[in-house]
Amino acid sequence: MKSILKIIILFYFSNIYSENLWDLNRCIDYALEHNVENKKLELNIDESEIMINDAKNKFLPNISILSTNSISSGFQQQMTGENPGVYEEISSYQNNISLSASIPIWTTDAQMLNIKAKKILKDVELSEIEDYRLKLKSDIILKYYNILLAKNKVEIAKNALEFQRKITEKSRQLHEIGDLSLKDYNDAKCNIIVEEKNLIVEISNLNRAKLQLKQLLLIEDSTWDIADEKVIPIIEYSLISIKNIALKNNYKLLGYKKLDEYYTIERKIFLRNFFPSIYFNYDVGTSAQSILGSNNIPIVHQWENNFYQRVSISIQIPIIGNSSMYTSIKQSKLNKQRLLYDIESTENNIRNEIESIYMEYLDYISLYYKMIEQCDSLLKQLNFTIDEFEIGKISSFELNTYKNKYLGAKLECVKCQYEALYNYKLLNLYIE
Repeated sequence: MKSILKIIILFYFSNIYSENLWDLNRCIDYALEHNVENKKLELNIDESEIMINDAKNKFLPNISILSTNSISSGFQQQMTGENPGVYEEISSYQNNISLSASIPIWTTDAQMLNIKAKKILKDVELSEIEDYRLKLKSDIILKYYNILLAKNKVEIAKNALEFQRKITEKSRQLHEIGDLSLKDYNDAKCNIIVEEKNLIVEISNLNRAKLQLKQLLLIEDSTWDIADEKVIPIIEYSLISIKNIALKNNYKLLGYKKLDEYYTIERKIFLRNFFPSIYFNYDVGTSAQSILGSNNIPIVHQWENNFYQRVSISIQIPIIGNSSMYTSIKQSKLNKQRLLYDIESTENNIRNEIESIYMEYLDYISLYYKMIEQCDSLLKQLNFTIDEFEIGKISSFELNTYKNKYLGAKLECVKCQYEALYNYKLLNLYIE
């Protein structure tokens, strides 16, 4: 009987053979490359670059060319000639062309602040992308280890079913020689149905766990599977060190601190609207006019004679109409205060989250090694119970009880193993 029951005594997990096994790093790299939301966020960086270049272009002169061509018709009273005092219809053609240039002189400081503000917003976008990627990695890690745990549960359910079949077969043999009652034999047969149901449930849970990760990664390959991980690494940093590193490098916090800088600059930009703006203006142009049906000076000569240049300096002084700027300044101040609360709240959340993950990591490692000891102890009990069952001293129900204790401990051991691995990976996200 012992040789028959090696499946459960020598329990171990082995992957179903697949040529397309992905480890955790490959899953994360693939997601970062193909995730649609990540690609959408990356477009925000391109948009930020456009806005920065647009702000830089404000330093360029505003140059424009205006050309006007018109024909007018009307009546004009003749003062001389053959019919003085008579109104005659006159049609004329006018042509004007001008080149204008306006160069900002005392708005440079505002434009420099505007460029700096746009660059800061770009940094905020980068921080938001990295923060999203951190959440994406965390989600992948969770789904990855859910699959590994589900695989182990399937293997345990398979072994439990195989073990129950062997118990049932041995129960039949003992019943035939009169060493086991019919009730115990029927109980053993009923337990096969229970174990078959459990196996179906665990296979279904495994398929759902795989589907969740495949949908997140956008994978449709039917041969895709993930590689197993068993060794639990030891974290090299203390809890305080991890907190300090996370608070220094957390992308969400970095984005908030950039926003704090942005609101300071934004307020300066709003205040700049209360000061005069000075522009240097230069205009050059010419014009010509011809009366249809009359002798006119040639248009080319008129262009030469009517040529003009004009240089001016214009000053725009705001007096009334900047009430919206007061509202914007107050709103910017409120945003800055609200942001400081967000920073404080986020820092507290990070500290609390890291502390919880770190404690769970240590707890699950301790539980894992304790469960190994318990599994060894239960295995000895199971061996003894098998001997008792083979000689008919105990029923299949009692043997099944010890089997369930061992498998339950084995399942708890596997769960502690992958929970410790999961929390270790989460801590690594904070210190990368």
